[in-house]
Amino acid sequence: MLYNDDQNDKVYNEFNKPKKSFQFPKIEFSKPLDFFRKIKYKANLYKFNQNRDKANNYTNIVRTNNNFNTGFSSTDNFAFSTADTKPRFNLMDKFSNGNGINTKTIGAILIVVAIFIIIYSIVMPTRLPERSSMAEENPSTVPETTNETTNTTVPDVPVVAVETTEMVTNHLSLSAHEIIRTSKVPKQNLNIKDDIKNLYYKEERLCYLTFDDGPSESITPQILDTLKANSVPATFFVVGRRVEQHPELVKRAYEEGHYIANHSYTHEYSSVYATPETPWEEYLKTEEAIKNALGNSEYNSYLFRFPGGSSGGKYNNIKAQAKEIFEANAVGTVNWSSLTNDAAGANTSEDQIASLITSAADDTTTIVLMHDANDKQVTADTLQQVIDYFREQGYEFRNFYDLYQ
Repeated sequence: MLYNDDQNDKVYNEFNKPKKSFQFPKIEFSKPLDFFRKIKYKANLYKFNQNRDKANNYTNIVRTNNNFNTGFSSTDNFAFSTADTKPRFNLMDKFSNGNGINTKTIGAILIVVAIFIIIYSIVMPTRLPERSSMAEENPSTVPETTNETTNTTVPDVPVVAVETTEMVTNHLSLSAHEIIRTSKVPKQNLNIKDDIKNLYYKEERLCYLTFDDGPSESITPQILDTLKANSVPATFFVVGRRVEQHPELVKRAYEEGHYIANHSYTHEYSSVYATPETPWEEYLKTEEAIKNALGNSEYNSYLFRFPGGSSGGKYNNIKAQAKEIFEANAVGTVNWSSLTNDAAGANTSEDQIASLITSAADDTTTIVLMHDANDKQVTADTLQQVIDYFREQGYEFRNFYDLYQ
């Protein structure tokens, strides 16, 4: 089918009129951190231009050999051509080698980006709030305190930090308390019989002050005061039923570093020595009373002193049999090597000191017997002289913790 000239011009103008193409929005980037978004924008723009060029190439209808044929049909008079269409310039051309994105260029860009991030993180670190602003945000602070010696002012400290410090302090205090408590618990000594016997043959001048029959409400506190004032350790052989009457005195003696040992529950000879087993039974009963007084179920004294001594008198045979029971259970039994005779008629300080000097004259290591029952006021009054005497003679004071560590 043929067209006249007017129709040909109309068709030509229809197919060759300028096409309205969509323009990709132009976005301005100013902030440094928009660098990555800029890269993404360029990549999207590149894809858009490719697709637009492809559409334009296939929709531009040109006359064959640049000359419009006035006689053409809908099937053979038009042709698609891209030879005369110049490729459209796009923003990614400078990054392309004609076959796609240059991988070396992209690698260089990534390296630059990494360097930029590192420099930015160093130069612009996250700033912490100033101390003054912290104080404003947290008004609950410890008041300022002044050190009078150096006249320096301690700055405000947030309560949170103080609480944390207190928690650590409490933890350390509990740990220290646990160490002290554990160190005061005697450890059983399987060789205690020989160790006690060897005490009398030591070349060191050692003095073990021991007090029997307590605790008592009137005398024991005075003795503890004197020992504390002189920093002298001692050993208290307590009676079980008196422990139950005055547990606070037993606990005080224990907490002040003195050794708590066992001196039967009743201290009545007829009860203690009723059978070979009763000394052991009274020992166990007194141990329970000591544990309760100290509030420490782990405490065991492992040390017993027979009322009246471990031998002699009408109960000598029962004492001998009872000693075997104590030895079989690795519980030591100890007597004394010197005494003030405060339970045998020495009713003045002069008499007690004289008795002490006489009985301890030949001892390098001495175990001194005294008492802290309610009727032993002279003993409490004489104790300072006893301590002074042994110190003048060059003795070192010990207690039986030495044998149970």
